[in-house]
Amino acid sequence: MPRFTLVLTGLVSLILGMLMSVSQAAAEDPPPAPVARLLVSQRVELLPQEPLCWRIVEATRPAGTRRPPSGYVADPLSLFYLAAGEAQIEYAGGPTVQVKAGQGAFIGANNWFAWSIGGTARERNIVFALSCQTFPPGVPNVTQLGNTGPLPGVRPDKGPHIIDFREVRWAVGAQIPPSITGGPRSFLILEGEFAFGMPEGLRRLGPGETITVPAGTPYQTTNVGAVPALLLNVQITPVGEVTARIPASDVRLINPLAAAAPAALPRAGDHLSWLSSLAMLMGAVLMAAGINLRRRA
Repeated sequence: MPRFTLVLTGLVSLILGMLMSVSQAAAEDPPPAPVARLLVSQRVELLPQEPLCWRIVEATRPAGTRRPPSGYVADPLSLFYLAAGEAQIEYAGGPTVQVKAGQGAFIGANNWFAWSIGGTARERNIVFALSCQTFPPGVPNVTQLGNTGPLPGVRPDKGPHIIDFREVRWAVGAQIPPSITGGPRSFLILEGEFAFGMPEGLRRLGPGETITVPAGTPYQTTNVGAVPALLLNVQITPVGEVTARIPASDVRLINPLAAAAPAALPRAGDHLSWLSSLAMLMGAVLMAAGINLRRRA
């Protein structure tokens, strides 16, 4: 083979190998971060002086329905997430608030209100009520999804609290950095499959399941399913407390996290590794052979 052809072939092979190596590095970027959307952030001066749990129910009602049919009703302190349809909240002696699909709402304890379904679509509503009581069975179109049990570390006598309610969407493989919450954080899985890593072990959860991470507990969450995922989370935090990221040097606090990472998910660059190495090696050999051939000539 002429020396020029050897050198040129080697150069092309070397460049191709380098390009594949760059593609591999790009494919091994850190997992994407989930996209959180704040639905409600409410300061509560005084929490109920009783054991506190999040009772989670799902209600579906046709357009034109009103709860109650006449007058007004009072509930425990509640957070609403409208998954489908549209509604309006009419407060006794107060304003009327419109709520659309994907939005949230807050109703304080003993706020008298009426909930009306507008539009033409059937409403689907997920409610987090700050109550440890089981929802009465037999209520039409209402299903209790779960109850967190007493929220660890919440002290109603500690002063004002902030209640944050979020919708979080996760791409495949999305993961949050290890964190420590300033107040107990409760999760409801709506879609997909998640792994929660905490010091006591690893839990995998799917649609309809709940988990609560106590304040001060390091944890990490990963979408380990094969499709995008969706969850709701709510956190009660004493004013002045914050959620903190754990320094990389302290990730060892969460022993199960290595298992929580989606290692089984193929990376786009995995199949490029040996090809890029082979192409660069072949390129170097061909270029060296071409240069040697020139010297001998």
